[in-house]
Amino acid sequence: MSEKEYVKNIKLICELLQSDPTPGVIQGLREAFETLSKQLKAGPFLEVFEATLSNIPFSALFSLLAAPDNKLIVTVAEVTGQLLKPVTWPMVHQTFEEYIIQGLAHPHPVVKALVLRQFLKCEQKADPFSSQYGPHIWKCLEGRSETDATKLAKQVLTHLCDIGMAMDYLLSEESVLAIKTLLAGNESQRFRVYD
Repeated sequence: MSEKEYVKNIKLICELLQSDPTPGVIQGLREAFETLSKQLKAGPFLEVFEATLSNIPFSALFSLLAAPDNKLIVTVAEVTGQLLKPVTWPMVHQTFEEYIIQGLAHPHPVVKALVLRQFLKCEQKADPFSSQYGPHIWKCLEGRSETDATKLAKQVLTHLCDIGMAMDYLLSEESVLAIKTLLAGNESQRFRVYD
């Protein structure tokens, strides 16, 4: 029986990850991750999921989110989001806490949106949470225009308030300082804070 296409693609990604990041390697990674995204969608999801994570650790995916290529960042964020779908919030928090804060501070809105979606998995006040998240979530409201990341940040803030995390995490001293900074900014971000 011949090797499955997704296994070949994962091996290609592993080879490319070991190479120097030349423009050709970046292009190859972009194409391979676009293919992997399609393969995850086409399935069988569990097989592709297990094969991917057996060969490509999340830390490698997260490091690619700092690549100097916006198209690669978008594609890797899409694949990472697909791989995180079945992962519960307690597992996300426990395993990726340092990456969560880095992702919330990331300059690319797709990465911020990827991280913000994970907070929607937090289902009860007893779920693990870090007080460091609050200010970073608030800062996702920054900017002159409404983006997917700012919309998601409002949704996350509402969701976390609905499950009772506002006083402990979203209105901490550090969060209030972030809110004050936003309120001193442009009219659009002031509106988003009040909204």
